[in-house]
Amino acid sequence: MLRRRPSWSTLAVVSIAVIAVFPRAPFAQQPTLADVLSKAAASMAAFTDTTRIIACEERYKQNLLRRRSVLAEAELHPLRSSQHEMVGVDNREWIAELVLAATPANAPLGFPWMEFRDIVSVRGKPLRDGTSRLGMLVTRPLEAAGPEALAITRDAAGFILGRFVRAIDLPRLALVFLHAANQPRFEFSKGGNRAIEGVKTWEVKYREKVTPSIIRGGGGTEAPSSGSFWIDPATGRVLMSVLKSADSSTIYDELTVTYHDDSATGLCLPAELKESIVDDDAGQRVDATATFTGWRIVSRTAGVRAPED
Repeated sequence: MLRRRPSWSTLAVVSIAVIAVFPRAPFAQQPTLADVLSKAAASMAAFTDTTRIIACEERYKQNLLRRRSVLAEAELHPLRSSQHEMVGVDNREWIAELVLAATPANAPLGFPWMEFRDIVSVRGKPLRDGTSRLGMLVTRPLEAAGPEALAITRDAAGFILGRFVRAIDLPRLALVFLHAANQPRFEFSKGGNRAIEGVKTWEVKYREKVTPSIIRGGGGTEAPSSGSFWIDPATGRVLMSVLKSADSSTIYDELTVTYHDDSATGLCLPAELKESIVDDDAGQRVDATATFTGWRIVSRTAGVRAPED
């Protein structure tokens, strides 16, 4: 006996029933900007371990360019669009040891670590015996070794070409802004998305709105910071940062740092830095690049306290 074929209306009812039994899975909830900033702040905890320091080799190259008037050439070449050009006049390369040490006493103020630098060679020629002097950060308490290490770091700033006495070329400096104690100082907003090393990141723009500014300009003037972070929204890891800081309308710094997961330490650490310092008053610019290799964790047993700045 033949069975009666179901009508189209019966099939429709069956289809609706199946949909009712197996509802469509809801879309995963997207993180908010507050969520991403909270994860970024939490990721800073990996760098607050007082039982160790983190160190690497830094190779830094810089070029000093000076503005040269080309007004005379413009008369001969009227199609020139500019009346001046930047001409390289000096360059410098150095190798340094860069050390990151936790400073828990300063953490409530938004500075849970400090970066120290000792230049060991310039233009291929060793300074002193070519050995870093920052080893005392391992063997001595930071309250004793910190002021000396800070003085060494300030001396290193004197190797920067140009007429600048301040240096913002510390690769993790911008990440301090993401510390929970510092986030209220800034206005954050979401930009676009960007894939970095296969990771879909959020651009998080920031602008410092509170004075006194974290970075101080020449003569102690305000130098408010702005820029962007590119953050993995799933983990809070920062894969790239841009820091812009201005002393005035004529002095401007821009620092771009890329970070990667370092297999030797298991941490996300700076890989490359690019810096441009523009000084319109002096008619000059300094362009610099740095690479950071050989990251390592060194255990320490001495107690740690933050040095006075």
